[in-house]
Amino acid sequence: MVGLIEAAKRLSRLDSNDVFIFVFSRNEVLEFAERLNREQLRTGFDAKGESLKERSDYSPSYRAFKTRRGTPKDIVDLNLTGKFYDSIQAKYEGGNLIIQGDTIKDGQDLRKRWGNQIIGLTNENIEILRQYIIQIVIPDFFRLYLQ
Repeated sequence: MVGLIEAAKRLSRLDSNDVFIFVFSRNEVLEFAERLNREQLRTGFDAKGESLKERSDYSPSYRAFKTRRGTPKDIVDLNLTGKFYDSIQAKYEGGNLIIQGDTIKDGQDLRKRWGNQIIGLTNENIEILRQYIIQIVIPDFFRLYLQ
Protein backbone atom coordinates (compact mmCIF):
# COMPACT_ATOMS: atom_id res chain seq x y z
CA MET A 1 0.00 0.00 0.00
CA VAL A 2 1.32 3.42 -0.93
CA GLY A 3 1.44 6.40 1.39
CA LEU A 4 -0.91 9.33 1.14
CA ILE A 5 1.59 11.57 -0.66
CA GLU A 6 2.45 8.89 -3.22
CA ALA A 7 -1.27 8.19 -3.74
CA ALA A 8 -1.89 11.90 -4.40
CA LYS A 9 1.00 11.98 -6.92
CA ARG A 10 -0.34 8.94 -8.74
CA LEU A 11 -3.84 10.40 -8.86
CA SER A 12 -2.52 13.69 -10.26
CA ARG A 13 -0.88 11.77 -13.13
CA LEU A 14 -3.99 9.70 -13.80
CA ASP A 15 -5.24 9.86 -17.37
CA SER A 16 -8.96 9.22 -17.95
CA ASN A 17 -8.03 6.92 -20.86
CA ASP A 18 -6.26 4.65 -18.36
CA VAL A 19 -9.54 4.25 -16.48
CA PHE A 20 -11.58 3.61 -19.65
CA ILE A 21 -9.09 1.06 -20.94
CA PHE A 22 -9.07 -0.70 -17.56
CA VAL A 23 -12.88 -0.73 -17.34
CA PHE A 24 -13.62 -1.86 -20.89
CA SER A 25 -10.82 -4.42 -21.08
CA ARG A 26 -12.61 -6.34 -18.35
CA ASN A 27 -14.63 -9.24 -19.77
CA GLU A 28 -17.24 -8.93 -17.03
CA VAL A 29 -18.06 -5.37 -18.15
CA LEU A 30 -18.42 -6.37 -21.79
CA GLU A 31 -20.48 -9.45 -20.87
CA PHE A 32 -22.71 -7.31 -18.63
CA ALA A 33 -23.36 -4.91 -21.54
CA GLU A 34 -24.20 -7.88 -23.79
CA ARG A 35 -26.58 -9.31 -21.16
CA LEU A 36 -28.31 -5.96 -20.82
CA ASN A 37 -28.85 -5.83 -24.58
CA ARG A 38 -30.25 -9.37 -24.69
CA GLU A 39 -32.61 -8.72 -21.76
CA GLN A 40 -33.76 -5.50 -23.40
CA LEU A 41 -34.59 -7.44 -26.57
CA ARG A 42 -36.35 -10.16 -24.56
CA THR A 43 -38.70 -7.49 -23.25
CA GLY A 44 -39.30 -6.25 -26.81
CA PHE A 45 -37.43 -2.92 -26.89
CA ASP A 46 -34.73 -1.42 -29.10
CA ALA A 47 -31.89 0.94 -28.13
CA LYS A 48 -34.19 3.96 -28.31
CA GLY A 49 -36.58 2.32 -25.86
CA GLU A 50 -39.19 1.85 -28.56
CA SER A 51 -41.33 -1.26 -28.69
CA LEU A 52 -40.44 -3.57 -31.56
CA LYS A 53 -44.08 -4.62 -31.73
CA GLU A 54 -45.08 -1.03 -32.52
CA ARG A 55 -42.84 -1.19 -35.59
CA SER A 56 -44.07 -4.53 -36.89
CA ASP A 57 -45.80 -7.57 -35.47
CA TYR A 58 -45.21 -11.24 -36.06
CA SER A 59 -47.03 -12.87 -38.94
CA PRO A 60 -50.09 -14.95 -37.98
CA SER A 61 -48.24 -18.20 -38.77
CA TYR A 62 -45.28 -17.21 -36.60
CA ARG A 63 -47.61 -16.17 -33.75
CA ALA A 64 -49.19 -19.63 -33.97
CA PHE A 65 -45.72 -21.22 -33.93
CA LYS A 66 -44.80 -19.24 -30.80
CA THR A 67 -48.05 -20.34 -29.18
CA ARG A 68 -47.23 -24.00 -29.90
CA ARG A 69 -43.74 -23.49 -28.41
CA GLY A 70 -45.24 -21.90 -25.32
CA THR A 71 -43.25 -18.69 -25.76
CA PRO A 72 -44.77 -15.23 -25.39
CA LYS A 73 -46.38 -14.12 -28.62
CA ASP A 74 -47.25 -10.63 -27.46
CA ILE A 75 -43.61 -9.52 -27.21
CA VAL A 76 -41.50 -9.18 -30.34
CA ASP A 77 -38.16 -10.46 -29.01
CA LEU A 78 -36.34 -11.54 -32.21
CA ASN A 79 -35.31 -14.79 -30.53
CA LEU A 80 -36.35 -17.89 -32.42
CA THR A 81 -33.18 -19.99 -32.60
CA GLY A 82 -30.97 -17.90 -30.33
CA LYS A 83 -28.34 -17.32 -33.04
CA PHE A 84 -28.99 -13.58 -33.16
CA TYR A 85 -28.75 -13.27 -29.36
CA ASP A 86 -25.60 -15.41 -29.33
CA SER A 87 -23.99 -13.14 -31.92
CA ILE A 88 -24.33 -10.00 -29.76
CA GLN A 89 -20.88 -8.89 -28.63
CA ALA A 90 -19.51 -5.80 -26.92
CA LYS A 91 -16.04 -4.38 -27.43
CA TYR A 92 -14.14 -1.23 -26.60
CA GLU A 93 -12.65 0.44 -29.64
CA GLY A 94 -11.50 3.96 -30.39
CA GLY A 95 -12.72 5.27 -27.05
CA ASN A 96 -16.23 3.85 -27.50
CA LEU A 97 -18.18 0.87 -26.25
CA ILE A 98 -19.48 -0.87 -29.36
CA ILE A 99 -22.22 -3.48 -29.24
CA GLN A 100 -22.65 -5.43 -32.45
CA GLY A 101 -24.22 -8.61 -33.73
CA ASP A 102 -25.11 -10.54 -36.84
CA THR A 103 -28.48 -9.19 -37.91
CA ILE A 104 -28.75 -11.38 -41.02
CA LYS A 105 -31.33 -14.13 -40.53
CA ASP A 106 -32.39 -16.47 -43.32
CA GLY A 107 -30.76 -14.14 -45.85
CA GLN A 108 -32.63 -11.06 -44.62
CA ASP A 109 -31.36 -8.25 -42.42
CA LEU A 110 -33.48 -7.93 -39.26
CA ARG A 111 -32.79 -4.19 -39.28
CA LYS A 112 -34.88 -3.73 -42.44
CA ARG A 113 -38.04 -4.79 -40.62
CA TRP A 114 -37.24 -3.89 -37.01
CA GLY A 115 -34.99 -0.82 -37.43
CA ASN A 116 -31.31 0.04 -37.05
CA GLN A 117 -31.52 0.31 -33.26
CA ILE A 118 -32.15 -3.37 -32.43
CA ILE A 119 -28.59 -3.59 -31.12
CA GLY A 120 -27.55 -1.10 -28.47
CA LEU A 121 -28.63 -0.04 -25.02
CA THR A 122 -31.48 2.19 -23.93
CA ASN A 123 -30.60 5.21 -21.79
CA GLU A 124 -31.93 3.27 -18.80
CA ASN A 125 -29.59 0.34 -19.52
CA ILE A 126 -26.66 2.71 -20.09
CA GLU A 127 -27.31 4.04 -16.59
CA ILE A 128 -27.44 0.49 -15.19
CA LEU A 129 -24.10 -0.25 -16.88
CA ARG A 130 -22.65 3.00 -15.53
CA GLN A 131 -23.74 2.13 -11.99
CA TYR A 132 -22.25 -1.35 -12.35
CA ILE A 133 -18.94 0.16 -13.44
CA ILE A 134 -18.94 2.73 -10.61
CA GLN A 135 -19.86 0.24 -7.90
CA ILE A 136 -17.94 -2.86 -9.03
CA VAL A 137 -15.12 -2.02 -11.42
CA ILE A 138 -13.83 1.44 -10.45
CA PRO A 139 -13.02 0.35 -6.87
CA ASP A 140 -10.91 -2.48 -8.36
CA PHE A 141 -9.08 0.05 -10.52
CA PHE A 142 -8.19 2.24 -7.56
CA ARG A 143 -7.16 -0.75 -5.43
CA LEU A 144 -4.71 -1.81 -8.13
CA TYR A 145 -3.62 1.71 -9.05
CA LEU A 146 -2.90 2.73 -5.47
CA GLN A 147 -1.13 -0.45 -4.33
